[in-house]
Amino acid sequence: MRITLHLEHVASPIGTILLAADDEGTLRALDFADYESRMQRLLGRQYGTTYELRPGRVPASVTAALADYFDGALTALDAVAVRTNGSAFQQRVWAALRDIPAGATTSYGRLASTLGQASASRAVGLANGANPIGIVVPCH
Repeated sequence: MRITLHLEHVASPIGTILLAADDEGTLRALDFADYESRMQRLLGRQYGTTYELRPGRVPASVTAALADYFDGALTALDAVAVRTNGSAFQQRVWAALRDIPAGATTSYGRLASTLGQASASRAVGLANGANPIGIVVPCH
C-alpha cells in the first residue's frame, strides 16, 4: 500500500522546519529544511518506495503544538500523534524517548536498561540516530 505524506515548511525560532504527515494527520517526519535529504533518506529506510512526499499542509494542531513548545510550553508536544515504520526495537526506543520528562536527559545505557536490554546501549544510540521525528521524539 502506498502512503502519501504531506510536506509543509514551517517557520520556527530555530529555522524552517519540515513536517510530513499522512492522510490521517499523523506526524511521520520532522526535520530542519537544511536537512531535507536526511529526512527523505530516513523515510526511504522506513517505507522504501511505498511512500510519496507531496507539498501540503499538516494539521493545525501539530503546528500549534510546535509554536507552543517554542513559546516555552515544554509538554505541548506530548499530545502530537506520531507514527513510524521502524523496527519493533526502534519503535520501543522512540516511545521511551517520549516518556522522558521535558528538560531531563538520560544515557543510552540507562535507556537500554529501561527497555529491559541493558547491553543494548549501542542499538539504542543507532535507533536514536534513525529517528525521523526530531523534536517531537526528542534525542535526549
